[in-house]
Amino acid sequence: MQFTFHYWLKNSEGDIVDTSQGGEPLTVEQGSGKIVKGLEEAILTRNAGEKFEVLVPCEKAYGPLNEDLVSRLPLTAFDSVESLTNGMMFQTGEGKDAVVVKIVHIDGDGVIVDGNHPLVGLDLNFQVDLISKEG
Repeated sequence: MQFTFHYWLKNSEGDIVDTSQGGEPLTVEQGSGKIVKGLEEAILTRNAGEKFEVLVPCEKAYGPLNEDLVSRLPLTAFDSVESLTNGMMFQTGEGKDAVVVKIVHIDGDGVIVDGNHPLVGLDLNFQVDLISKEG
């Protein structure tokens, strides 16, 4: 089954943090893994033309924080960077081995980086306009 929809992702304060509005709607094949499981499940229970909201719990979104993806690196690993700040993001590896990490803390001689998805551990509030559903 294939479905096409526009979405608005809102944070807990109701502010839009991501949307397809202003661009092309998203077209997704069921089971492709291109959207979080909880959103796909909600879409599958709806009909084309429906507009709805769904709260996707973190377990059906990006899951809980994976502590194995948080690590401490020596400050020397960033010698080529002029100035480090919390929140900076870096890509490590290439192709399918590429991982994006975010600096979450800098102290003395070390840097704590987090390779988890930015929305890990969060329940996601979606507003959806289901345009079509085929197959």
